[in-house]
Amino acid sequence: MNKVKAALIYRMKRNLKLKDHIKIVLMIAQFPVVFVAFIFSLFYQDRKKIWLIGETGNDAKDNGLAFFSYLRNRHPEVKAIYYIKGRTDAAKQVNDMGPTVITNSFRHKVIFLASRYILSTHDGYSIPFWGSNWHEFRSVFGWLVPEQKFVFLSHGVSKDDIVDNANYKRTRFDYYVTATNAECHEMSSEKYEYPEGNIIETGFARYDFLQNGESGKESIVFMPTWRYYLADKNDAEFVKSDYFKKIYAFLHSPRLTHLLQKSNIKFFFPAAS
Repeated sequence: MNKVKAALIYRMKRNLKLKDHIKIVLMIAQFPVVFVAFIFSLFYQDRKKIWLIGETGNDAKDNGLAFFSYLRNRHPEVKAIYYIKGRTDAAKQVNDMGPTVITNSFRHKVIFLASRYILSTHDGYSIPFWGSNWHEFRSVFGWLVPEQKFVFLSHGVSKDDIVDNANYKRTRFDYYVTATNAECHEMSSEKYEYPEGNIIETGFARYDFLQNGESGKESIVFMPTWRYYLADKNDAEFVKSDYFKKIYAFLHSPRLTHLLQKSNIKFFFPAAS
């Protein structure tokens, strides 16, 4: 069993290195597009003052949205722009908040290169060049924007050893946001090799949405973890899963309702991220 596990780990690491090399080649092949976008960025208003924020490029429901909302409400002086595409309720919501740019459009490329900070819950989606992550972009074109910083807002608390995917040599994140002391301690350990100061413990921006301004009242927050095998399922398939059925049964349990009413405790069920 140990030999099989070792072989699987070796194969996974080998595949990761191969993917990283392919991404470097793809990034180099896009030099004409990157260079033209860079020339346009030199004339972009508010160059090097922009904070480009987003998530997967077509949604707004996680730490990207929460942080964008915070900046628009509390720090309007920050030149914050959100990248999102599609004629969806999410896109309309963000458009109502402030400036946006269509994901992967040429304008997105220009704004990306004109930005001081790139802040995202996901690595690759924030880079408007095909097949690229932050590491590959910095490796090939970092000389064009040497002062630019990437802030990984994250989209979940890391509970496992993720050193193969999230070590500094592979990500090159300038800042990595963590939500708990234990997570911050783990990511700051030597095995991840992040420079001192790159790992920051601020909590997640989306947790601010749980604050409703009412003091003196206790709350229970139900925050289930996601399931990778359900990530690509549509709504009809999702509601047939045991995962959904068990959560639904729990939330609609008469016993739970009775306990909450009896204790006068508020119960929050945040939208899945």
